[in-house]
Amino acid sequence: MPLSKNERKFLTQLKHRKYRERAQRFLLEGPTLVHHACQVRPQLVEKIWVVEDCAPMEHLWSRCQVPVSTISHRDAERISSFKTPAEVFALMRLPTFGSEELRVNHLAIYLDGVQDPGNVGTILRTMDWFGWRPLLLSSDCADVFNPKTLRASMGSALTVPSSRISWTDLRRCYPQVACYVADTTGKSIAEMRSYPMPMILVIGNEGHGVQPTVRASADGVLCIPHDHESQAESLNAAVATAILCYDIWLKTQRVDSHH
Repeated sequence: MPLSKNERKFLTQLKHRKYRERAQRFLLEGPTLVHHACQVRPQLVEKIWVVEDCAPMEHLWSRCQVPVSTISHRDAERISSFKTPAEVFALMRLPTFGSEELRVNHLAIYLDGVQDPGNVGTILRTMDWFGWRPLLLSSDCADVFNPKTLRASMGSALTVPSSRISWTDLRRCYPQVACYVADTTGKSIAEMRSYPMPMILVIGNEGHGVQPTVRASADGVLCIPHDHESQAESLNAAVATAILCYDIWLKTQRVDSHH
């Protein structure tokens, strides 16, 4: 059954943040992400569309009692955000995270102007792996529910609490929590025997890093050591975040195991 004109228009609009926020909905693409959503957030799935002539996929949404329709390849191309459309789509409600879920209890990450949705998604996936949460973002960061962010996060956007907040408001909420900025200059993580918990790690914009006002009001600056012959100017934001997340996880695990 083809999509109606209104359905097609609505689903196409969800490629844009303002329409996602207005409708409080987003479109999830691909069997892996749809299956993950049906496993971890079945209550948010509203409808599923499967492209005609594709292999049977009923096992993906066995936990979700939602309407399932077939759409044409042409409709899939129109509503997809990617050059090669997926074979299955799910209309989702945007998750809401409560104040307890967004509280900084261990390691939280603050993104200061990270604009590449692939980086934001990979950082969400990394946080999910190490159990760190929440992800806090400045207003100029890429949207957590951008299709490219969702794909890079491999579904972690559904389970890692996230929220937009200004740096000023964040510091006002957590005046006693240690905030460390990641940069190419600062104290090497090789010298860090332990980390204060709770803690906020700040990751800056891909091009110009952390804003000077943010850096000036942070409690410290951390850097990842590099080989003395390295010609690389910096690390990718998501790669640097992954290394820092692992180092913090490893050293806090070590401290916990000694208690």
